[in-house]
Amino acid sequence: MNSPTQRTLALLRAQGWTCAVVERWNQYAGIRQDVFGFGDILAYHEREHSIALFQACAGASHANRLAKLMAEPRVQGWLQAGGRVAVISWRKAGARGQRKTWTERIEWIVPNAPNQARSEAE
Repeated sequence: MNSPTQRTLALLRAQGWTCAVVERWNQYAGIRQDVFGFGDILAYHEREHSIALFQACAGASHANRLAKLMAEPRVQGWLQAGGRVAVISWRKAGARGQRKTWTERIEWIVPNAPNQARSEAE
């Protein structure tokens, strides 16, 4: 479980989400392409009656990915249609002298607030 996508899949599945990776490699352009320009993972949660797209990344890229989501016009369309959007980033953290473990940071995009997001406790 090395990539942020793999770590995010494991976290979401442990929380009861049913997930699918929707990011694809475009061999002609030589780039990874997100669904709708902003989603790596599509997931739904039956108990919460929720559907969401997640952007998974390394901790150092969190701010850049959040800015990318805020600038993408299709994000507001997804939110208005009832979907949710979040950035989940990963970094190694832990007390000094102790073993470092992967720690997630989850930030949900707030509907109709293009410059705001809501963080979830780590």
